[in-house]
Parts: sequence; C-alpha cells; structure tokens
Amino acid sequence: MNSIDAKLHRTDSPHASPLHRLARLAAWLTLFGVLALLGRALAAPEAGRLSPEVTALCLLGALALLFGLSEWLALRGAEPPAFALALVALPGLLYSGVSAAAWPMADHLPTAGLALVWADHLWPLLIAALAVPAGLWGLRTCRELRRQCREAEQINAALQEQVDQRTRSLLKEISARERLGANLTYAAQHDPLTGLPNRALFNELLVRAVADQEHGVRAPAVIVLDLDDFKTVNDTLGHTRGDQIIKALAERLEAALDYGDVLARQGGDEFFVLLADARDREVAAQAAQRLLDALQQELVVDGRRLYLAASIGVALSAGAGDSTDLIERADAALHQAKSRGRNRIEFFEPQLHHAMTQRVTLRSALAEAIGARQLEVHYQPRVDLDTGRMSSAEALVRWCRPDHGYVTPEVFVRVAEDAGLINALGQAVLTQVCEDLARWQAAGPIPAVSFNASAHQFRDDRLLHDVRAALAEHPALAHALEVELTERVLIEDPAEHRRMLTELVDMGLGIAIDDFGTGFSSFAYFLHFPVQTVKIDQSFVSRLPKDAAAARIVRSIIELGHNFSLRVVAEGIENERQRDQLRAWGCHEGQGYLFSEPLPAAEFEERWVATLR
Repeated sequence: MNSIDAKLHRTDSPHASPLHRLARLAAWLTLFGVLALLGRALAAPEAGRLSPEVTALCLLGALALLFGLSEWLALRGAEPPAFALALVALPGLLYSGVSAAAWPMADHLPTAGLALVWADHLWPLLIAALAVPAGLWGLRTCRELRRQCREAEQINAALQEQVDQRTRSLLKEISARERLGANLTYAAQHDPLTGLPNRALFNELLVRAVADQEHGVRAPAVIVLDLDDFKTVNDTLGHTRGDQIIKALAERLEAALDYGDVLARQGGDEFFVLLADARDREVAAQAAQRLLDALQQELVVDGRRLYLAASIGVALSAGAGDSTDLIERADAALHQAKSRGRNRIEFFEPQLHHAMTQRVTLRSALAEAIGARQLEVHYQPRVDLDTGRMSSAEALVRWCRPDHGYVTPEVFVRVAEDAGLINALGQAVLTQVCEDLARWQAAGPIPAVSFNASAHQFRDDRLLHDVRAALAEHPALAHALEVELTERVLIEDPAEHRRMLTELVDMGLGIAIDDFGTGFSSFAYFLHFPVQTVKIDQSFVSRLPKDAAAARIVRSIIELGHNFSLRVVAEGIENERQRDQLRAWGCHEGQGYLFSEPLPAAEFEERWVATLR
C-alpha cells in the first residue's frame, strides 16, 4: 500500500507537476521584477504621477498576486474561488488600459514608425490580455490537479481500508488454521479417551529412543500391558462405564511411571510403555511390577468394587533390532504371559522368537488359505436320541496346510481373531456350507446345518451382510441354516444383537446357544432373544454318569429347555451310557464320537445325507 501511495503522490500532486514548478518560478521572478520596478519608480522624480512604469508595475503586481494567491491556496489544499481572479486581474487590466491611453510614449521610449508607436501604447494591454487567460488556465489546472489529488487520496484510503480488512481477515484465517492444524496434529497423535499418546506417537518416540541407544545415550525398553478379561467387565457394566474404568486406569499407570517414561494407549484395553533408560532387567522388572500393582488396587465405579488384573510383556533393547522388532518382542512376551495363566509378567526370551516367527508365518499362510479357498468344512451329525437317525449337523472348519498337515482349530481360529481374519474365515465357511447344501439338495432331502458365528461377525452387521449374500445366491436354503453363538455374544450388546438375531430369524434361520452353562447363563436369554436350541457343553456331558454335580447341571439345563420349549442338544457323547442317561432325562439330540467324528463333505453325504433319501 505504501508503494501505491507514493506513486499516486509522485504522479498526481501539484507540487510535483512541472507546470506547477514553472508557475511558481514565474511568480517568484515576477515578484522580484515588481520589487525592482517599484524601487526605480519611487526613485524617479515623476513617481507621483501615473506613468507607464507604474502601470506596468500595477499589471505585474496583479500577476504576482495572482500566482501568489494560487500558490498559497494550492499549498493549503483549497481551490481558488473564481472571484479571486476578478479581484486581482481586472483592476490591473482596467488601470493599465487607462494609463496606456494617456501615455506619450515618444517621451520615454524611442519609436520607429506608426506600428511601433501603437505597439508601445498597446503592449501593457496585450500583456494583461495574455496574463488573465494564463491565470485562469493556471487556476483551472490547479483546480484539476487538486481534484485528481483528492480522488487519488480517496482511492488510496479505500484501498488502504480494503488492505486492512484483508489483512485482518488473513490474520484471523491464519490463526484459525494454526489452531486447526495444532488440534489435528494433537488428535492424530493422542488417544481421544485418555489423552495419552497413541500408537503413532509412541512409535515415533521409540524410534528416537532406539537412535539414542545407538549413540550410547540410553537403553530403552518396551512394556506391553493388556487387561485380562476386560471385555467381560465392559460388556457387563456397559461401554460408558468401561471408558470410565480405562481413564481411571490410565491415570494410575501414568502415576506409577518414573519421570521420562512414556505411557501410550494402543486401543481397547491394551497399553504400551516406553522406559527411557532400562539398562538391566531389574530396572524393567521393577517398573513392570509397579504397573501391575497399580492395576490390582481396588477400583470403585458407581458404587461397585472392581478388582482387575493384567498380563504384561517386557522386551529389553539389548539384542533387538529396530523399534518394530522391539515391539514384536514385547508382544511375544505378552502372549507368553497370557498362555501361562495371565495376571503375570513375562520377559522376552530368545526361544520366544521362534514362536513369534511361527505366529507371523501362520498368519500369512491363513490369509492365503482363505483367499485361495483351501479351508475345508467337515460335518458332524446331530442324532435324534429317540430314533437314532440324523436330524441335523454342525459345520466345523478344518485347515490342512500343505507340507504341514492339519492345524487345530484352537490355534488357527485364535490367529484369525488376532489378525483380523475372523470375518473372512466365517464368510468362507458359510459360502462352502451353502454350496454343499445346494449340491445335496439337488439329489434329495437335506439336513439342517448349523455354523458357528464369532462376536466379531456380529459387529457392524457383518453377519447379516454375509447371510443376505449367501441367501441371494441360494434362497431355498434359509430354513436349512442355523447360527450357533456363545453366551458372550448375547451379553456384549444385548439390544443390538437382539435386533440382528430377530432379522436372522425373519430370514428363516434358526438360533442356537452353544456351550451353555460355561458362561454367564441366564434365563433372560430365553426371554429376550429368539433362541430355538440350547447346546449342553461337552465338559458336563463327559463327566456323566459318574459325576453327580455334572449330572445335576445337565438335568437342570434339559428341564430349563423343556420349560422354554427349546430343543436341547448334548455335545461330546462318547459312550452309550451317556446317551442312554441323556435320553432318559429328555434330551432331544446328541452329538459326539459315539455317532461319528466330523467328516469331509463327500464322506458325510455318503454316510449320513443319503439316509434321508
């Protein structure tokens, strides 16, 4: 803006105009000439009469006053009024004319003929006639220049105001963007619930710590902490109270750390700790024990006393590679703590590296097997205990790794859950079941087949989506499908899961509670959920008929099923005595090796499905 202002004043100001500078010079020269002539006239003996010199003096004085008035008014930013010219120029013109008419020029100036005489008499008039338009033109020029200056000043003021407004707007916008950027950066690096650093920021800090170790500054260590069975607490008390518990535990854990150590939340009920300097095992062990002690203290939530536990894995930087390797080692130690009973601390040992490598390899192989449809679905019949005929079957997934043989479901299902592959695994099983049923249906009657659904498949309506997709391709199979779920699924989000189960029943599917009696068994399941079948866990059936306590539990479940008009299925029947006892108590169906082990689809069709035709 300053450059614009300077430019306007440099080009438009009358003080900088060449014309104005010429006018000022003429005015000052005229003034000096007038003073000289005035001194000469006063010195002459005829000074008292109206001589041509006095006439010229009056004319030049008028011109000097004219330019002086113009200069004075221009310096003060005013326009000369029109009557100023008349007051100054016209009296001089009139006086000059009268004097010229009575002046004998021959007495004062040499003449050279009539033309010169007339010129001598008329030159004051000509000068005055030229001076007056020149004065008027000068005044108009000054007036125009002043008008241009005022317009320039107005434009300058308007531009300056716009610049000021734009500057204020830009400053506000920059400030808002800086605040937004700071907020986004904070949100990207911190857990929204606890305000602790998240995994991204933790990794960044760990990379720096490992770099310091390479320079011999410090020796960091990583602790991974996972709450034991917190999901049950969260499902029982609700997610809101669960968040309150997480926040309270985060404060406890942070208070248990030394200055310079960093606590981060990975998500859910898992925390990471970066020990700034743990040069030996004892320092890390003490820090881990403080964390475990802090968690085991009583916690009161809405008047309820809670006692929590956690599994902790610790990895020292000695012998580790980069930051990723250090985290993987701590995670392997955490899995070791969980497998050894939980609520304990485990350090990474070299032999764990092999197990960790196997788990990573198994995860990749499982993902490849699901994508290549290398998983197999075996079927185990459910037999009517009264007739001995197959009434339905359960689909069980099996995985035979090339060059490795069969991997037990307990191993690869857990790997699928940890690796986020459980949804893809469940979809693959459902697709294969529908294809087998469709093929069998083309040859005759088919049994109803149940398939297991994990809690992960009930999140985000994933199970509903998979079932709709399967039935869109095989619409006639709806009444031949049954979903088996555990009691934990029912208590995780009762209202939402009740809605999903109701939609499945409306599609024609059946609902069965698997492993009943091993979880949070409640009559409320049968009141609020559309359940048709209850399955007695094999851990009770296997103790029959010798274990009296197990017999009472089994019998109670059967009576409960009768009271709620549910079909009762006993799992794990291995001998005839168990079968006979269950049949005597009124159990409807039995499943176990007494009748058949799980069979591949082709063999199951030949041995069992064919009996229905």
